[in-house]
Amino acid sequence: MKRCVWRQGWVLGLVGVVFFAAVGCGDDGTGTGGMGTGGGTVSPELFGTWSLASIAAEGMSANCPGEVDLNASQSVSCGTQTDTFNSDGTFVEIQTTDELGDPDPFRSEGTWSTNGNMLSITYTMEGPDESSLQPLVPPETQTGTWSVAGTTLTLMISDPELPGAMITGTLEKQ
Repeated sequence: MKRCVWRQGWVLGLVGVVFFAAVGCGDDGTGTGGMGTGGGTVSPELFGTWSLASIAAEGMSANCPGEVDLNASQSVSCGTQTDTFNSDGTFVEIQTTDELGDPDPFRSEGTWSTNGNMLSITYTMEGPDESSLQPLVPPETQTGTWSVAGTTLTLMISDPELPGAMITGTLEKQ
């Protein structure tokens, strides 16, 4: 079965590639700073730590950790993970479980920036924990759009591994 994972690092999962593009609008492009990737700014709306709460695709959804079966050979899954957007343009993502809730530690670090409602994340380091990080050569950059409503961050992803499938991730502010 082809399975895409709402990353361990949002980008390259265990089997497939999944990232995000979000619903709606975020920053109007007047955010602060100039750190991160893509020459954009860092939007204060994203500052802090967010927990991945759910994923949805093709009219089906699952709370995280969980899995959505798209068809007999493809699924999308998410573990227990947090994403921290720092005001200096750095980014940390920590996964603690897989889609079944079993321990599966993984950490990714890098930089982030926004340009209007577009979000770019460049992953530069990854590993099972902070003391075991290895550089990603070359670094991996993903972009998409984002939306914040209250304490909810919504991200929708289009995955080349799943043509035509739009995947939505919902994260809650901690």
